[in-house]
Amino acid sequence: MTTLQLPSLQPAQHPMSAILPRTEYFEIDSAIAGVRYAVWVNTPMGYEKETDHQYPAIFTVDGNMMAPCTMPYSVGLSQDPLHPIVPFVQVMVGYCGDEVPDWGTVYRNRDLLPPGEPASPRLMAMAEGLVKARGEIAESMKKFISSVREGGRADNFLRFLAEELHPQITARWRIDTATTGLFGDSYGGLFAAWVAMQRHPLFTRIGAGSPGMMTEKSKVFDLLTREIESGADHSGRHLHMSIGELEITVPSIYQQVGCGFVRFVTTLGETPLKGLTFTSAIIPNASHITTILPNWLGFLRACYPAR
Repeated sequence: MTTLQLPSLQPAQHPMSAILPRTEYFEIDSAIAGVRYAVWVNTPMGYEKETDHQYPAIFTVDGNMMAPCTMPYSVGLSQDPLHPIVPFVQVMVGYCGDEVPDWGTVYRNRDLLPPGEPASPRLMAMAEGLVKARGEIAESMKKFISSVREGGRADNFLRFLAEELHPQITARWRIDTATTGLFGDSYGGLFAAWVAMQRHPLFTRIGAGSPGMMTEKSKVFDLLTREIESGADHSGRHLHMSIGELEITVPSIYQQVGCGFVRFVTTLGETPLKGLTFTSAIIPNASHITTILPNWLGFLRACYPAR
């Protein structure tokens, strides 16, 4: 009897297309933020053939997580028979080099928290409690607490996206600058809502998933009040905000996110902003973690439907 020779696993360097189809990876040094960022860009199916067509560019933060989570879906969403999405160029922004190990606990806080954004006392207390634990989680929470207390520089990050990165994208790909989008989740959702309330001239279609407005004194509410009281015109703009059902209904730290979501949605329901298209959704049976992809897809269906 012949003994079957089992094949062995061969260590290899795979091309990015093995995981992220139609994707290119870049790094860019921001003079504004003083940081080197990672950038993933992918194009939809048919991009090479439709040589006269311009595409929306949709910028998304937290690229180290969001790129592998969403890009494999994005290239084919225009072919979805039930919810076809307008083909788009996806631009993911994240972290590289020495910032990679702590991107989720330190550097995203620097970039996504608006200047002066107050920390949630309950969130900080939970983080401080975890510091008493041993090992990696304790060290991670120490860094998180320090980064939140140092405060955010979302103003610099926004300028980087609009003034440094966007011109590079439009120079290299065929972009329809009138339909540029922005999506973020959690603190990224806080950043997205903060940008929306500023009526930024570049980003006119914005998705805020589970936005981290965790205190009543969030800077987003300050801007919302200002926009309502001034009668600001948001014509031509669309903000879509969504959250997981369990962030509202199940006791956890994320109920603070749920409270912020309900307050924002209720306020806009009672006093709509002039001209703003505002849509919202609660994702059934989803938590703060499991709602990330549904939040992203919901934003696309709301703001970029093909029909």
